[in-house]
Amino acid sequence: MAREARLDIGLRELTDRARQEAVRDDRRRAEDRQVLDELTSTFEGTLVSCAEAQHVVTCLTRNGTNARGVIEIVGTDAFVIATGGTRTIVAKQALSALRTDRRPELNARTPSETVAWSDLLEHVLAVGDRVGLVLMGGHTVSGAVRHIGADQLMLRLDGDGDSLTVPFSSIDEVSRPTTKESS
Repeated sequence: MAREARLDIGLRELTDRARQEAVRDDRRRAEDRQVLDELTSTFEGTLVSCAEAQHVVTCLTRNGTNARGVIEIVGTDAFVIATGGTRTIVAKQALSALRTDRRPELNARTPSETVAWSDLLEHVLAVGDRVGLVLMGGHTVSGAVRHIGADQLMLRLDGDGDSLTVPFSSIDEVSRPTTKESS
């Protein structure tokens, strides 16, 4: 019996040491994974993480505009952010900084789908919708969508009703209220 008791004690000590080593190894692996994520993280990966986690973010753009809300979709060249009663498409090239109230998960991932400008616009807009555009250089225009092309957006401008055709590469932001306005 004394021998069995010593074996039980020895076995428990061995098991406890193995558990402690496993905890230390797990902690070390997590620290190593965090260092690797920080070294290989990309801005696009941060956008994807914020979208997946539904973090509230503030987008600071090169034109000085800010959009605060939740990122819905991250595309190849732009992303959609829902802000109050508005959905805004922001060109990635127009984004100066991304502010979050929580630290987003760092990673080097890219969007799971390849979503182009035209796909994002068709997801958010329909012909006839009223929109506001912020163009490269800070120009702002508003009007009704006439056509969404492969690389351009056509509007009927408010006021005089002139047509405006804008290449996607010149668009920094597209905003549309999520509820229909009465005309």
